[in-house]
Amino acid sequence: MAIGQDKIKDLFASKLNSFEPEVPMSVWEGLEQILPFQTPSPQVEETSIQPDNTPSLKKKIYVAAGAVAAAIILGFLFIPNEENTIQKYEISTGDISPLQKAHEDTPEAALEPDVRIVLPLRQKEKKADVAPEIEDFAHEEKIVEAKKTEEKAARKRREPKANVHDKKILLLPEKDSKSHPYSVGISADANLLADNVSQRGSDLLFSREVRGAAFHAALKDEGSEFKLKHKLPVSVGVTIGKQIYPRISLETGIVYTYLQSDITSNSTLGIKETQKFHYLGVPLSVNYTIYQLHKLKIYASIGGMVQKDISGKYTSRMDVPNQFIAEFLPESNKEGIAAPITEPHYIKQSIDQDHLQFSVNARLGIAYPLYKNINLYGTFGGAYYFNAGNKYRTIYSDRKTQLNLNIGVKFDF
Repeated sequence: MAIGQDKIKDLFASKLNSFEPEVPMSVWEGLEQILPFQTPSPQVEETSIQPDNTPSLKKKIYVAAGAVAAAIILGFLFIPNEENTIQKYEISTGDISPLQKAHEDTPEAALEPDVRIVLPLRQKEKKADVAPEIEDFAHEEKIVEAKKTEEKAARKRREPKANVHDKKILLLPEKDSKSHPYSVGISADANLLADNVSQRGSDLLFSREVRGAAFHAALKDEGSEFKLKHKLPVSVGVTIGKQIYPRISLETGIVYTYLQSDITSNSTLGIKETQKFHYLGVPLSVNYTIYQLHKLKIYASIGGMVQKDISGKYTSRMDVPNQFIAEFLPESNKEGIAAPITEPHYIKQSIDQDHLQFSVNARLGIAYPLYKNINLYGTFGGAYYFNAGNKYRTIYSDRKTQLNLNIGVKFDF
């Protein structure tokens, strides 16, 4: 049974313990009528009965019964429920009022009903007063946490970023290599070294096999100096690259190269010749990124290329009339009759090389992003051309070692 119910029971037991109601005379008369065979009860003297007091006795009985009913109703009304009983023990910290302390020190049986009932209500009011303070504390705690978070973010923004100057080699993130594993580039390449060959006689002429022996003999007797000049080769290519490791990529493609060589002389015949070749080559190279400074990448490249001419022509021209040629040619018989003039003034002929041209190269390059995945790059290096044993002289045969400069644009995807 709850604590509050025991107290009310004890209260009513102490108040009604000595109460004994008087039995009215009408009750006795009713009992005599119900029990006719029993010995009649002794008659009561009329003098002992006080008619005037009977109403007063009934009144007392009614008052007592009403008091009992009222006490029972009040007891049910003021019995504390379970919520109030629990609230009595919920608040264990904080300031305790003198009334609460006295209630805790006084035995429960000695407390008056009004004190025992009102006290939980006061404790409930105390709890309601504390709640706003708890809410304020929680709100202040949230504000403090928000300030700490903001200060941490500000410190992170103020922290200096890692300086790439302190690193000797910066590895490319593997994630970038996976997101852009392929590249397509357009490049232009120019050799930096031309070649000049000087020789007396007609052995340098591109048309030496077409012209006659008398013509070659006359040029040899004249002793004129012929100069062969190989101009700088120019190449344009399209390359395709594949990233195979974070810092290593393979590159191939197709390269077009244009070669031109010119022959001039101080001969009186004014001979001039031009030779042109068009080559297609397939390069294969390995690129290795060795350093990165911010967005600038420095890499090394090593590889080779195989080339084959797809078209070739030469032209030969003399700028003197036939009578000068006749005077220039030696006599062909003892009678002093000049040989007939059979040398053409202008020759144009297609030519081709018999063998493939192989070469190896090594370069050092830089690349810088212009916009998103578009990179500008350039390389500087050298190449070595093997002796192909071809019929016509080119810069590849006369200068096997070359320096070249390459500039291009690559698109990563």
